[in-house]
Amino acid sequence: MVKQATQLAPQKESVWRALVEVSQMADLKELRQEAIIALSKLTPQDTTSQLMRLRDAIEGTNTVDARMAVYEQLLLDGRKAMLHPRVSSRLAQRQLGDVNQFARWLAESVALDPSNPDAMALAAGFFGDESADVYRRAELLASALLSNIRDTTLHVALAEFLMAYGDYEDAKVLYELVLGNDPRSAKLISNGLLGDIVLSQWAADDVVAAMDTLLTRQIAVDELYRNKTRVEQPRLTPLELARIHAPLTPKLATLRAAIYATEDDEAQAAITLDSAISSILAMAALYELQVGEAGAQVIDMHLQVAWVAVWLGNDSEITQNAIQHVESLATISPTEKQRLDGWVALRNNQLA
Repeated sequence: MVKQATQLAPQKESVWRALVEVSQMADLKELRQEAIIALSKLTPQDTTSQLMRLRDAIEGTNTVDARMAVYEQLLLDGRKAMLHPRVSSRLAQRQLGDVNQFARWLAESVALDPSNPDAMALAAGFFGDESADVYRRAELLASALLSNIRDTTLHVALAEFLMAYGDYEDAKVLYELVLGNDPRSAKLISNGLLGDIVLSQWAADDVVAAMDTLLTRQIAVDELYRNKTRVEQPRLTPLELARIHAPLTPKLATLRAAIYATEDDEAQAAITLDSAISSILAMAALYELQVGEAGAQVIDMHLQVAWVAVWLGNDSEITQNAIQHVESLATISPTEKQRLDGWVALRNNQLA
């Protein structure tokens, strides 16, 4: 019926597109090729039909060498100008061969069509590795982001890069674009990502924004925690429920404690430090339940307690107890042990 429709309305684009889809579902290759050729003639400026026709020609080859020859012919300077940039870009991106050839065609793809998100993301990863200079990596990441402005993973990648090199203000701007989705939802903004966002706000000297982000997440998790508690303990009064607060993840709790440690509120600093340590120990207990023993993650958590306590607090006993607990499970590296002992001595005013 679709084929008959093309005979009745040969100038109707939608009919030919329907024939392409039907022939593809029915695995009628010859009919599909016929429909694609007719569609490309009817819509010479349509990149989709160009790509379908070219892809058929390329996939009709039987060897890698034959396919490479087709690519080379299609991307000759004279013919390249006849192709829509997006078509040329995707052809260049699909090149096969060694690393040098891959780099050549990837660069060609980006040059032909900087708005091609696949090519730009691939170029950022390939050309922007650790061996590239900082400015080149920044330019590649920024270009990849501009090619697909809605991809939040690219926002995060560029923000992480900027944070690593001390550009906290610009990192904060990018992170807050991501945060704009919904800071309350752990499904949309993970706790790990939220921690990076808070860190960028604090590093950019915007303590109010950092605390507001943390408070927003705290309110959200409190609500979930109280709803769960209400079901489990229906006899609790509204006042008793209101006093219940959900623990933040170790990263968020530690960030909150670190921020308060720099403020002029010793009481709140002590409360948030206790909360951070409790959160880390609770996570360690969960890991221990899962593996049935003190694995590497459990040991690492107790070491985190030692460091957080000695960095943010004045009670060296917490650190010393954490060190003793770790040493009962494993051997602390001499370098780390010396550093911890040095911090404990500093807190106890025992430096020689």
